[in-house]
Amino acid sequence: MKKKIIQYALKLVLLFVITLSFFACQTLGLVAEAQDDFNAGAEIENATKFSQVEENNVRIEFASTKYALALSKVEKALSEKNKLKKNKVYGSALTIKALCELELGLYDEAEKTSEEAKVHLMNMNQPRDLAINESMEGLIKAKMAYDLLTKFSIYNEETTKNEITDDQYEEIKSLTKSGIIAIDTASKPLINDDILKYFAIYKISMIDVWSLAEQRANKNDLSELKDTIKKNLRGLRDELGTESKIFIYYWNDLGKPNLDT
Repeated sequence: MKKKIIQYALKLVLLFVITLSFFACQTLGLVAEAQDDFNAGAEIENATKFSQVEENNVRIEFASTKYALALSKVEKALSEKNKLKKNKVYGSALTIKALCELELGLYDEAEKTSEEAKVHLMNMNQPRDLAINESMEGLIKAKMAYDLLTKFSIYNEETTKNEITDDQYEEIKSLTKSGIIAIDTASKPLINDDILKYFAIYKISMIDVWSLAEQRANKNDLSELKDTIKKNLRGLRDELGTESKIFIYYWNDLGKPNLDT
């Protein structure tokens, strides 16, 4: 039987102001290299999101090695904290570290790193870095909900469906709802920033997981879920446009709702 592929959010490609001139200093060069490795991992994963081919698992494993390499480099750079602070990239380095930890499933470490980054960034004019770290709670919950759906789903031979229990569904639903609130709160200070596209995609992917969990638990949360789907599809449409392949994919996958009512 053909199983439904659970699509997940496109990965953030970092756009920090880390220039090639930093390679004149080994420590700053490591931060730039870590950013490049993280971006390479994100681009590999993004290329697999809407293609269902056998090589995808191999590609995702390769992306994980890129995240691990990025983490190793940025941790080495962070050993010279004062040099990073002097060059005003300490917050960016911590942000790269937190995102690498997130992608590698090191959720406790990602939360701790992000808290340290927020303390540092509060007095810096780096709203994008701050927003990413403010959203970390929501990003972690999104990943946890996805992990739980994948872990809990058991194929039922009688119904020929993947199923989860009511309690498992409620846990996924709770993580999704609180995760969306955390991301919405983090995004409020930003205006016309590309990071808002990333947040919009992340949120709709969370709702897609919630919707699939609702089906697998045979629940009837359609009224609450329907309103959440419409609100966040409108947000995705506003950020990406109606011709976006990403918008079209999620609009189709979530039932093609009328977004004008």
